[in-house]
Amino acid sequence: MAIKNGTTPHNNETSRNENDVLSLTIDSNCINAKGNHAYMNKIEILAKKGKVKIYITSTMETEFQKGKGYQKGKDKLKGYDKDIEVGVWGHSRFGSSLWGGEVDSRLFNEIKKTLNPGIKKLNENQIKDSMHLQTHINCKRDFFITDDKKHIISKKNELKDRLGIVVCTPKEYCEKIIKE
Repeated sequence: MAIKNGTTPHNNETSRNENDVLSLTIDSNCINAKGNHAYMNKIEILAKKGKVKIYITSTMETEFQKGKGYQKGKDKLKGYDKDIEVGVWGHSRFGSSLWGGEVDSRLFNEIKKTLNPGIKKLNENQIKDSMHLQTHINCKRDFFITDDKKHIISKKNELKDRLGIVVCTPKEYCEKIIKE
């Protein structure tokens, strides 16, 4: 998917056709490489039936390149459509990210502040979380699915209120959102 420079945050007020498929950005911790996450299995079945569309971010590829036994995860990434991140110096790969503008910079800073209030020097995981969420917003996805309770789920109300990001765990998505 191509993203134009200077994209704006997702507007949750946009009209939706009832036949539209919901789009989900999944976090790295939801890749379900071994297939043993019951709720992610349900979401993957819905995707196979065409009821939802699952996306990963290009940021995820850099996380799975660390070589910590993630071969199954790297293999599974190939099965998902990928949204391209706005590049972050020192964290993005050339050829796998887009040049950003001032709007992108402001959005990234707002996400970082929302996730990490009062922290001036972020660690690599905090930066990657912000990159995932920025890509999610830029690509106008509907739900951000994560099991990161400490860093993302704990901030879901702030993310919704400040940035329009709907965050939930795979379990919450399956129990509260899916109406089969």
